[in-house]
Amino acid sequence: MEEIYLREVSINDGEIELEFLRKFPTEENGFQNPCREESLASLENFKLWLEDRVNKSNGIGISEGRVPETIYWIMMNEKIVGIGRLRHYLNDNLLKHGGSIGFGISSNYRGKGIATKALPLMLIEAKKFDQEEVLLTVDSDNMASRKVIENNGGILRKEEDQTCYYWIKIKDKQPKTV
Repeated sequence: MEEIYLREVSINDGEIELEFLRKFPTEENGFQNPCREESLASLENFKLWLEDRVNKSNGIGISEGRVPETIYWIMMNEKIVGIGRLRHYLNDNLLKHGGSIGFGISSNYRGKGIATKALPLMLIEAKKFDQEEVLLTVDSDNMASRKVIENNGGILRKEEDQTCYYWIKIKDKQPKTV
């Protein structure tokens, strides 16, 4: 298996990344393409979207009810094979709908263990935002994603309305000092 790594979305991204998102489904297996149709219309529009995503990752221009999130390209060597999103923390709404981490792998690369290797990389990134555990929600019938989450330490705590709520502990709580 070739090397899997994450690359954060950047304002320097261009045609290759735009073409990947144009081919990526709007919504599939519960993961939504973070790029809207109007942002895919031209490279100029895409550059504006990239700037907005970088700003939102830095906590700039976030709408009420939203939280900062970072988007990553899931890479295999130099090729984009998927996309991931990491919310820096959760609010009450995200505890019910959405969770901390989402990812999607291009249909050409599914079944090759890429998601199983990419999720631990997303967990490392989540530690940078001082999270002790992360929530991943997945459609109940999405057995492939459920297996990826379970193989990475996911504990199913709730199943409701055809959605599974998995938690993964990523950091031990530090003891309080007196």
